[in-house]
Amino acid sequence: TKKACALCGCDAFASEATRKDGQTYHVTCLRCAGCGRSLVDVAFGRLKDDDLLYCDERGARGRSCLARKKTREEPESEKESKDQRPTEADVATMGRAKVQAVDSIGDDLEKIVRSMAPTCAVCGGTFAGTDPIVMQGMVKFHEACCYYGGPTSATTSTEKKKDDVPLDAGRALEDSPGTLLFKISFVDGKQQQKVMTFFAQKRPAVLAAADTRKSAREKKKTPVVYDPDAASRAPKRRKCARDNLKNATVRAVGTTGNRVAPDATGAFDDDLSPCFLASFDWRANSLDWSLVADFDFDTSNDTIAFRLATLSVTPLT
Repeated sequence: TKKACALCGCDAFASEATRKDGQTYHVTCLRCAGCGRSLVDVAFGRLKDDDLLYCDERGARGRSCLARKKTREEPESEKESKDQRPTEADVATMGRAKVQAVDSIGDDLEKIVRSMAPTCAVCGGTFAGTDPIVMQGMVKFHEACCYYGGPTSATTSTEKKKDDVPLDAGRALEDSPGTLLFKISFVDGKQQQKVMTFFAQKRPAVLAAADTRKSAREKKKTPVVYDPDAASRAPKRRKCARDNLKNATVRAVGTTGNRVAPDATGAFDDDLSPCFLASFDWRANSLDWSLVADFDFDTSNDTIAFRLATLSVTPLT
């Protein structure tokens, strides 16, 4: 006998399935989206209006993945404070470690430590524990740099908005997230809201032979490509009726839940095309941003999978 997997929606035969809380799952699908461990013999849960499963038992790292994930589901200002910015104690500890490392090893290690810290997209400086941080799409700013144009000109203007802060196209692409989550939201035939999450990983920049004569500035403006994340714990292919995808909402978010682009409406190229596209287009920081996500729909079994996404940025003309 076979039943549909409650997570991916595909057929699950008895030999490859397990039942939890009255639902049938593929053993391979029933894994924690946070730590990756099997949930066959572990309590688990999910966030409201989301499809990913998280373990709900304390592990070797302390709190469960579900508890940690719920902590991140807070207002953006609080999330930035807790998830993006170190505490004063962290800063003090890192400062002491940095001094000791520089004294014992030298300047090379100092450069490595500095490169690991997030930097402001305007001034290039790092963030202290008490520095207010502003997120704009995929990049971070000091509050003074974002609203006033720089840390030394905070009194020159009080009306400058964060979308008006000029940003170099190459820097914008370089600072794009390493991992994106694409969430397709739709209403199924039973009038129930459903969400399908697909993980995407930034493709390493590889310069083709034909690009060797390009300037460093031109190379930096090469569009960023995202491929399916082979290491993700979510099913790569999901069951979904084609008609349910008409006018489906697609959201692009970072790993901390921050939205990196305005929501888009997905659509097929035509009535027979297997290509389901979501195009995110917006303007910010004197740049035109375009993120196009391409999904493959298999009509033989009504399943959909993420194929690739391309992020391109160009200066406003």
